[in-house]
Parts: sequence; structure tokens; C-alpha cells
Amino acid sequence: MTSAGIHRRVLFVGTLPPPVHGFSLMTERMLGELRQAECSPEVFKVGPGVKPLEFLGAYLRFLGKLLRPGPVSLYVGLSSGLRQWVELLFILPALARRASVFAHHHTFLYLQARHRATSLLARMPLVNHVVLCDCMTQGLTERYGRLAGPVHVLSNAALLEAPAPNACGESAQRQILRVGFLANITTEKGVFEYLSILDKVLESGQAIEGVIAGPVDPAVADRFGQALADRPHVRHIGPVYGDDKWRYLQSLDVMLFPTMYANEAEPVVAHEALACGVPVLAYERGCLAEMISPDGGLAVPQGDQGRGRLVQQLLDWVRDPHALAGAKRRARARHLDHLRGARESLRSLLAEMQGAR
Repeated sequence: MTSAGIHRRVLFVGTLPPPVHGFSLMTERMLGELRQAECSPEVFKVGPGVKPLEFLGAYLRFLGKLLRPGPVSLYVGLSSGLRQWVELLFILPALARRASVFAHHHTFLYLQARHRATSLLARMPLVNHVVLCDCMTQGLTERYGRLAGPVHVLSNAALLEAPAPNACGESAQRQILRVGFLANITTEKGVFEYLSILDKVLESGQAIEGVIAGPVDPAVADRFGQALADRPHVRHIGPVYGDDKWRYLQSLDVMLFPTMYANEAEPVVAHEALACGVPVLAYERGCLAEMISPDGGLAVPQGDQGRGRLVQQLLDWVRDPHALAGAKRRARARHLDHLRGARESLRSLLAEMQGAR
């Protein structure tokens, strides 16, 4: 509660679907959580789909709502690059009014190179920083110095849709290890690295099956098609959504996600695989090391040595089904522990935004 015992009004600024992508989807899920908390947030949509006149109208409406009497919080789903300057148009007048501002970080892009708008935010003591993981806090601090405002760690796990009941039960024991890859089919997301790692397993004389899901980027369609034609042990089933996605995950023994995407943050696919008791093998990008290690699989540095460790882990599980069964149980337990902590962090954050603590 505030000193007067009145809950804060919440103003919500963010990029919402359409188009649908990870950032807009998580922003939409956060909005849904606020609505479930019955705080009736006032919504101001920004982003590439908003036309200039529409934005101007929304901004004038925002200023009107901001100037109303009473305590107020501002939530901003923080973009990357130049769009942060647009979001500062909302943040600066809110700070001038002494509102509580919550800036939700979703990307590692401005952790790779210093960005002036982010640098300004880092120096503002009234800005609360909502980050995805401790790695993101460390990256912000290393790039921008000690953050002037409070930091709240909120994993995307708290905002993800849960599997349908019984969608992810005990997986059947298979004769051949089935290794999945679920993402957009691009070089950056690691599909060709995935194929290379499977090749190394096969070269050792061990049988393995690869099942790839996801839409194919036209830029790599020919190369990807030829790669599959040369590898009869790997098949592509196309995009999977909804119940089909959960059935796909349930059919796997291991998720191999050797992403090389420079701005990888907290990929949903890793959470979803762990929720189904599927261990994840990945390169250390974004929050992946915190999401997976030590019980949900293995996250290693990108490079020859890391690739070798992933190959060896697959070989160990091929040769020892009991070890794989234990890894599956630990992956599921890891996810449940992570989820409980994330949901508690979300409840605490929502209460603070509403002024209830």
C-alpha cells in the first residue's frame, strides 16, 4: 500500500501483437497477469505496427492519465535500439511526476554494445529494472556501471503457457536416442551446428535420430533441404503449435539447441522442453546457463571444446539409458523449482507495481 492506503494506478506501455514474436508475446502475457491481478491497467501500445497519428493520440491520452491525481506506476516493456528513445518519452514525464517506473528488459542487444538511452535509464534512481536472469543483471552492470534503481529478477517462465494436463507425462523408452531441435530454421539459431553435432555422434558408431521442428527461413531453404537429403536419420516436421508442440516435445529424449544468435535472451523452447522432462543441451547464450544448469542438461561455451562436450553427453546417454532417465527426472524437477521461484517473483513484482507492499 501507499502511505494513504490507496493502490497505485498502473499505466502500461509496450509492444503488443501483431506482429507475434517473443517480445510482443511476453509483453502481452505481462499485461494479462496485471489484468488477472485486477488492477485494470491503462494500455498504451507502441511498436512498429502503430501509425504516427495513432501514436500521437495514445501519447496525449497517456499524458492526460499521468496527470490525474493519485499514486501511479508505469510499466514499460523495453525495446532495443532506437525504440528506447520513444519509450523514454513516456518514462521521463512519469519520473517528473514521481511515478514508480518499471522498465522490463527483454534483450541482450544493448548489453553487447553501449546504448545511450539505456545508459540514461541506468542512472535514474526511480527506475526499477526488471531483468530475465542474474546474467542479465551482471551484463547491465558491466556495460553501464552500477544501476541506480532497484533490480527485480523475473524469468519468462512465470509468463509462459503451461502444458495441457497430462501433455508431458513419462516418455516411452526408445531403442534409438531421439534428439530434437525447435526454432526458426536459420544459421544463427544453430540448425547446421545441430546437424554437425549429430554427425559426430554417428561417426562414433552410435545410432541416433534427429527430429527438427520450426519454419524454414527462405535464405537457408536450399542448403537445409540438401542437408536433410544427405542425412536420412534426420527429418523435418515443419512448424508445431499448441497441442502439436507439446506432443512433439513429449516424443523427444533430448533437446539440442546450439544457438549462435548473438542476442539470445531466455528462449521459450528451453523452458518448454524442461517442462516436459526433456534435458536441454545448449551453448551459453543469454540466460541459458541459468535455465539449464546444473540439473536440466548442459550449457557450454560455443566452440570446438564446447561442441565436443555436447557430443560426449549425447554419447553417454546413448550408452546409458538409466543415466538418461535420471536426467529427464532432474530436468522436470529443475523446471518446477524454477517455475515456483518465478511465480513468486511475479507475485511480488505485481504487488509492488500496485503499491500493495
